This record gives sequence, C-alpha cells and structure tokens, in this order.
Amino acid sequence: MFFLLLIGIVLMIWRFYLEQKLTWFDDDRRVINFRNMNRVFPSNIIHRSAQPYQFQEDLRDLNVSYQFHGETRKMSDFLQRLRTMGF
Repeated sequence: MFFLLLIGIVLMIWRFYLEQKLTWFDDDRRVINFRNMNRVFPSNIIHRSAQPYQFQEDLRDLNVSYQFHGETRKMSDFLQRLRTMGF
C-alpha cells in the first residue's frame, strides 16, 4: 500500500511539476508550454501604470541580411534556424 501511494505521489509530481520544466523546449510542446508559463513557474501580476510610457514607433523592414562567419544570411533564415515563434 505504501509503495502505491509513493508511486502516485511521484507521478503527480512528474505530471504537474517536472514534466513541463523538462520538456520546455520540445518541438511538440513548446507553444503550449510558453502559453502556460504562469502555471509552470511562480509569477506575479503586474498592474499597468496610470501613466504608461509611450514608445515611439519605428517600423522597419525585417527583410534584411547580415554577415556571419563570412557568409551572408537573411533574417528569415535566422528565425527559421532558431525555430522562433515570434520576433
């Protein structure tokens, strides 16, 4: 009976605590893990300011290229290589 209880506790710890942390960047779980970050890691709500700072808008074309190790690369290649969900 004790071992069944122990196994149950270990499975619950795995399911609700460790699994999401250990599979954080797995391709098939990345989006859902980041969407639920507040459930996985401790967090606090930060309330908006009564007088928020307004950043100046400076839209730029991201269709740029750059040099890396003597090779010309494009921003789209960079985002694809890193499997970025947003930039």
